[in-house]
Amino acid sequence: MTDQSRIDTHNQKMADAIATPIANYPVDMSIKPEVQGFYDEATATISYIVKDPTSNAAAIIDSVMDIDYAAGRITFDHADMLIDEIRKQGLKLEWIIETHAHADHLSAAPYIQEKLGGKIGIGENIRIVQ
Repeated sequence: MTDQSRIDTHNQKMADAIATPIANYPVDMSIKPEVQGFYDEATATISYIVKDPTSNAAAIIDSVMDIDYAAGRITFDHADMLIDEIRKQGLKLEWIIETHAHADHLSAAPYIQEKLGGKIGIGENIRIVQ
């Protein structure tokens, strides 16, 4: 797959995510999620894996696609590390949530979804910053 076709696929999946509302789920406030942060030095972004301690359900928040502007190429090193961590912990990825997408923080959500499944969630106001 070429970089351009990856970008086109990425853009379509992000557009689809905007159109998909997140359902209201019952919440037990006594259960505290387990949160792990993973810093990506190349983009100065922190991605999170959030795990439901009562199951193997998990979400990734703010995945990032690495971009090398000088070389004009993208890589998925940070995303691959998140994928490996989800697999290592035996988690089932339910959601990939984006809260921090803009020109220098490209989402790896479609890439991760392709590898692990899960739904992509992003606010409809992303159109304002994109």
